[in-house]
Amino acid sequence: MSWRKTFFFLLAVAFLAGFYYFRARQEHFSKDPFSFSREAARTNVLTLADGERVGHLTIQDASRGSEIALFKAQKKNWHMVRPIRYPAESLIVDGLVSLLKLSPRARQLSFEGLGADEFGFDAPRLRICVSTDRSSKERCLLVGSDAVVAKGAYAKWEDESKYFLVSRDFLNAFDKTLYSLRKKQVFTLLDQEVMSIEFLSREEERFIKSDGKNWSLEKPLKAALGSEAMNRLLMRLNDLYVKEFLDNENARNPRLGFEPADKRIRVTFRDGSHEMLIQGREAKGKDAYYAKKGDQETVLLISLGKLNKVESAFRDLIS
Repeated sequence: MSWRKTFFFLLAVAFLAGFYYFRARQEHFSKDPFSFSREAARTNVLTLADGERVGHLTIQDASRGSEIALFKAQKKNWHMVRPIRYPAESLIVDGLVSLLKLSPRARQLSFEGLGADEFGFDAPRLRICVSTDRSSKERCLLVGSDAVVAKGAYAKWEDESKYFLVSRDFLNAFDKTLYSLRKKQVFTLLDQEVMSIEFLSREEERFIKSDGKNWSLEKPLKAALGSEAMNRLLMRLNDLYVKEFLDNENARNPRLGFEPADKRIRVTFRDGSHEMLIQGREAKGKDAYYAKKGDQETVLLISLGKLNKVESAFRDLIS
């Protein structure tokens, strides 16, 4: 997936959240919604106090038998902690949190003597649990069976006695796989200013640095670099995405080619942080190379064609 496709996908998620909010506002709402705070009642599914932020999100999907737990770090990036520790797609997770906050409680009603099992809450298809920076206690939204009179499903907060409806769009938005929530872009070049880029293989080395305006090649020789060649390289780097995560592979397995590594690409940012991709051997029959990020042990598959184009872009700098 290219950065352009990612941008339009996230734009679609934001549009979906806004569309659902304004459409659902036309429904009949209750005046007793869930809230972490002791404020006046609101109609949103999730109501927070001013400045209150969701810091943890857990999605349990009964149909997949899965649980994905995420937390938000201080740098505003989301990280996955279960079932594996790995950076998450922060914009997508932020979109899910926004959807919870923007979605009204449509047709909120009391059970009036009915059992929770009649709405599927005894075995919910989905549990969405959150905690905030002001309340570490986790609260869980239960999503039960399909609604009889609308295209959606019954939902309720675990500790409340009233239920309401969530739409089919809401359900589709939270229908997330482990792969869809893991960060797949290798180098996030648009978030910070790049100070240097290094390419190292067994045969050659390229070291490029920036003074904030101009780019120059420092190794294997000194030369000023044109904007066209550098833009091509940056575009190739920005277009690298993980094709597949091989969680059951051991990065120390010699057949993967990490020790010693065939190639390394290191991007250093102005604040001193860096991102590194270590490329191993070709994964036969996968149209990909084995790879891993820096000191992380998760084995990745990255497109053979895209990595070859990155290498060509480095060589073109002095052609």
